[in-house]
Amino acid sequence: MANVDVSKLSFAELVELQKQLDSQIEERRSEELKVLADGYIKKIQAAGFEIVEAIEALQPYVSGKRAKQSKSTGAAPVMYRDPANPSLS
Repeated sequence: MANVDVSKLSFAELVELQKQLDSQIEERRSEELKVLADGYIKKIQAAGFEIVEAIEALQPYVSGKRAKQSKSTGAAPVMYRDPANPSLS
């Protein structure tokens, strides 16, 4: 790994470096995800399953994640009350 002394870079240089890093990170993420997906596909097919079956088997995990994200916790508890008028909260 190359060591870059970022302490001597200007703000503009740091912003440019960040853009380059973001681009590289996204590229590597895509590459690694594709490699993982290819490996899983080969395992699924070697086990005698169809890809569609595997996708369907993963749905509870995907739905569960989405449900947790969109789940509302309800109203927040009252943190402060007006001692002169408790009906105002």
